[in-house]
Amino acid sequence: MSMSEWDDRSGWLFQIVPVPGESFGHYLGRFRRANELSRVGVAAFLALDVRIVRGWEMPSYGQPVSLAQLTQVSELLGLSVAELMAMLPAERRQLHLATRLCPACYADTPIHQRVSRLTLFVVNLTLDVGL
Repeated sequence: MSMSEWDDRSGWLFQIVPVPGESFGHYLGRFRRANELSRVGVAAFLALDVRIVRGWEMPSYGQPVSLAQLTQVSELLGLSVAELMAMLPAERRQLHLATRLCPACYADTPIHQRVSRLTLFVVNLTLDVGL
């Protein structure tokens, strides 16, 4: 079932407010969980392969998003294309297998942020030790 088959999604989809600095993948995952949708469900709405949606949610995959896909996603999420583009990384980085988060930063705002957190993690450890 594609999005075009649904005339009024606003009656049953929860709209989630993005947190400033939140990554696209993390926001998409929060949206899915709030609406009890699987990746397969989101992929069906967007008429995409589920592997593409999985790649968006997992930063280590570095799945690119086309403008046409962003337009489709913006309709589903209720956000503008510009808001979604602001959640995307500035550039494609080298593939990495583990996403590292700063525990102190995550305690403040429990999201995967758009920017790399590894540098902040080192700074926070230095500050916590008192160096």
